[in-house]
Parts: sequence; C-alpha cells; structure tokens
Amino acid sequence: NGRYLALIHALGPNHPDRKLFDIRGTASSEAYLGELRRVIQRIEMISNLPVVVAAHPRTRRGDLEEVLTGHKVIYDASANVVQHAERVLAVNYSTATNFAVLAMRPITLLRSPILQDSPLHDAEIHLLNQLLDCQILNVTGAKFGRPEGVVNESAYRNYLHHYVKRPGSPEQSFWQVVASDVLKT
Repeated sequence: NGRYLALIHALGPNHPDRKLFDIRGTASSEAYLGELRRVIQRIEMISNLPVVVAAHPRTRRGDLEEVLTGHKVIYDASANVVQHAERVLAVNYSTATNFAVLAMRPITLLRSPILQDSPLHDAEIHLLNQLLDCQILNVTGAKFGRPEGVVNESAYRNYLHHYVKRPGSPEQSFWQVVASDVLKT
C-alpha cells in the first residue's frame, strides 16, 4: 500500500446529478474547492501523509490543479488510487466509495456545511457512516482531529452484499445483465 491518503473527488456543486435531479445547495464551486483545499492542507499537516486526489471522471483535466496547487491529482484511475491508499477520504457517496469497500480501506467522511451544502449530501454522510461504521470527521474550523479508525469487516461485507455485488451474480457488466434479463421475458 502507498503512504498516502486518497481523496475521492465528487465534483461538489458542479456534479451533473445536481442539475438532473434539481438538487440545490448553498455553496458555490469556488467556496467548495476552497474548503476542500483548506481541509486537504490541514489533513496533510496532522497526518504527515500526502493527500492524492482521485479526480471525478467528469472533471476536466487541469481544473483541479489550478485550485489544489501542490497536491497530486490523478485522472481516470480512481480505483487504483483508492486501492493503494492507506485511508480514503470522502465528502459524500460516490461510486468510488465502492472501490474503498472492495479494497477494505478505512474510510473517513469529511463533514462541513460547505462540503455537504444540501440536505441530501448531509444525509448521505450519515447513511454511509451507519452502513460502513466509518469515521465522520467534522472539519469545520481551523482545528480538527486526524483521520483514524479501522475497517469494520462485517459492515463492509454487508455493504458489498447489499449494494455492490451479490455472491453468485454474473461476471458481466450491468447492461449485459439487464439485456439478458429482458431477453428472458
């Protein structure tokens, strides 16, 4: 495993689902990225580990480097970044959360009024905490604790079984499974 923490970048206010599902938040993109930068810098300082950002697949190359100057940003490799990290940091549910669960990496959920700027995203943090028994770290203000905690293997296995892949499921893509089921009817 690498000597770094992986941050799952979730696009924040710029996520296309916000427009699609009319999810309204209170934070601007600038405020969100500024908060992310502040939190990453603080976590690096208290953990003595670099934070590597696993960029959301819809992030344009170069957009994050402008704001997260000095931090490593990796595109199109979230599964790999998460798999080799010591710990995973997340601000809300993302498909990449599943990579952390599959790799049995401890997850720390970062919470602040800016990072979870809508009731939906605040609820996601609490639901993930309940399902995975992982740490919620309140990162509001200048001082906060360090990411810690361990993997609750039973909670992770239960999550995998109910939300990611059931044992005995076909080894096919989602669409292949759907097409096969449609053809059976």
